[in-house]
Amino acid sequence: MSASTNIGARLRAERERQARSLAEIAAVTRIPLKSLELMEADRLTELPSKTAARGFIRSYAGALGVDATPLLQSYDGGRPPRPLTPALNTAVVRARQRPRLAVAVAIAVALVVVIVLLTIAIALLLRPRPGGHRDAVSSATQTVVTAQRG
Repeated sequence: MSASTNIGARLRAERERQARSLAEIAAVTRIPLKSLELMEADRLTELPSKTAARGFIRSYAGALGVDATPLLQSYDGGRPPRPLTPALNTAVVRARQRPRLAVAVAIAVALVVVIVLLTIAIALLLRPRPGGHRDAVSSATQTVVTAQRG
């Protein structure tokens, strides 16, 4: 029997002491009912991953108003939780900044596209039309020439 085999029993005992149903805990924590049942049966190895199990323990304990630290230490074999290392903390910060960078790049690309489209539209509006300006000049020239001959 490992140290983590009583985590589910402790959570279940506290839930029953508070007279709360497992369905209520599932609704509050958004943990699937099946996962809560596995936890209470101390079948934590059947959860999707160790990370998920730790998160479920933390959420379940929080919903009951219980400190999750001793439960997590029990799950981790008595080891205290490791704090984030500076390198990991930096990686987390960078991961959070990536979406902002992606949005900034998307906005910049959209602005360039709009500027190019406006430039093309203005160029099309201001370009000389075939026969437009030249015809007016040659017509005026013919009128002057005809008047001088006449």
